[in-house]
Amino acid sequence: MSLPMGLICLALGGGMATLPLVIYPAMLYALTLFSRAPIPPRSAAPHATVIVAFTGGGALLRAKVTNLARIARTYPGELDLVLAGDGPITAADREAALAAAQGLPVTLCALDAPAGKAHALNLGADRANGDILVFSDLDAELSNSALDVLLRWFADPSVGAVCGRRLIVHQDRAAVAESGQRAYTDFDSRIKLLENRLGAITSNDGKLYAVRRSLFQPIHPAATDDLYNALSVVAQGQRVLFEPQAMAYIPAPARTAGHDLTRRRRVTLRSLTGLFARPHLLLTLRFGLFGPRLIVNKLLRRLLPVAGLLTGLGLLLLAPTHTWPNGVLAMALAGSLIAAAYPPAMRTGLTARLPQRLKKLWATGFYAGLGMLGMLLGVLDFLRGKRIARWAPRKTA
Repeated sequence: MSLPMGLICLALGGGMATLPLVIYPAMLYALTLFSRAPIPPRSAAPHATVIVAFTGGGALLRAKVTNLARIARTYPGELDLVLAGDGPITAADREAALAAAQGLPVTLCALDAPAGKAHALNLGADRANGDILVFSDLDAELSNSALDVLLRWFADPSVGAVCGRRLIVHQDRAAVAESGQRAYTDFDSRIKLLENRLGAITSNDGKLYAVRRSLFQPIHPAATDDLYNALSVVAQGQRVLFEPQAMAYIPAPARTAGHDLTRRRRVTLRSLTGLFARPHLLLTLRFGLFGPRLIVNKLLRRLLPVAGLLTGLGLLLLAPTHTWPNGVLAMALAGSLIAAAYPPAMRTGLTARLPQRLKKLWATGFYAGLGMLGMLLGVLDFLRGKRIARWAPRKTA
């Protein structure tokens, strides 16, 4: 009895894991061999409004406005900025933002009381004047040409949204498994590049993305804004593209293991909330292959810990009657223990003495394991009906 059930669990778990991590990238690569990368239209510079939601300001707010003011000086079109506070803005932050703007038109608006990032972004969109709404996080420093190359795509009427590329920059302060975080970001960018060659990607990157104002719909308060905005655009028959030259430089998102665990748990919960807020995109072929691609690349990727549990259960059920599952389980346990030892090894300086490739492999293993645990908790939160509209961001200048 254990044999067929064990094989079923093993097949389900293995399939759920290999589809988003191996089969989907391989299929994209194979298909792109017969397609060309999209060619950007000739230079276009629509009137754009950059919207930045924030909680608290300080040095990060000043740096963000200074960055955008520098970009505005060379942007050939009209550009303005809306700073949307998740709660009242202090007089010091108002003065600092206006001083850093250096001629860039700035609108400051704020919610009466903290209510969450989505509410602040919705308020900012309501106050925007541009034909294109550009969303960017407070801690993202944009490259000088980011808006030029991002916004030129809107000369194509079939394009409803475009996202940039996030790049993690090294800082003096140690971050948990920084090379692992960078590896995950690089993997996601490579998937977007391949999807791009097929004509559309399945989601935005929240550090920098732009949406036609005519297509913007109020963001669900408990969903990730980047995914929700992308799905809103697709639901209205428009495409979402990826512009890798529009770069947003950010510090490592997670400073500690506990921080990353909380962040991955929250992101998973909010992503699943956004996906199932528009279930018709998942369950219909009205939008071509977008639905199946969305299921594989976004839904199954969030369900990787479930795939791991199914695989482990299958091995346990097969172990009494077969020898090889015991070996696989032993290797998995040993690998997990080694990955878990990365933080103390980093604190004691052991990782600094290792070859760079081995150090990166160890960090990636730890980051993957930590991410799996965070995603599992996020999936359980979603199934329990939990929703998160507001949290206290941990960003540093």
